[in-house]
Amino acid sequence: MENQYNAALQAAVADLYKQRKIKSNKEIAEKTGYKANTISQYVNGKAKASRDFLDIFEKAFGVDLSLYEVKTPNPLKMVTDDYQEKYIKLLEQQVAVLNTAITNNLSAISNSQHVILTTLQAHVKQEAWVRAKGVKSKMDAELDNVNKFVFEYQGVHAKKDSPVHSRGKE
Repeated sequence: MENQYNAALQAAVADLYKQRKIKSNKEIAEKTGYKANTISQYVNGKAKASRDFLDIFEKAFGVDLSLYEVKTPNPLKMVTDDYQEKYIKLLEQQVAVLNTAITNNLSAISNSQHVILTTLQAHVKQEAWVRAKGVKSKMDAELDNVNKFVFEYQGVHAKKDSPVHSRGKE
């Protein structure tokens, strides 16, 4: 079971072997005062080296284990600029698709509202014509009453150019 101390220790021991400053784990055991089988377990990563042992090892061999520490890269920082650019482009594409969908839906809603308004206007005009019994002046009065109601309901003063009031030539 490796840990950061053992990884640094393993790297330092390998470096000392390479430099021919040590020839065996027995030599490490003699200089540190630890048993050879304990040293073997530390060097092979089978046991966690104590902080005390590491301090003694550094002094005995004149090494700084922090120089041998294996730095584990942060996975969040491993994302390269290329991937970030691709991710940003993907997000921009998704935003564009959503904007198009929203625009299309708003357009469809607007078209539906227009159809409903036109149908409602036709019904209101038909009702006004029926109530006025075909008399144009009475029909205008009926439409004015409808406009007053609609605009009072909306909290706005009735306007002559409102959609309900607009009259075609009958």
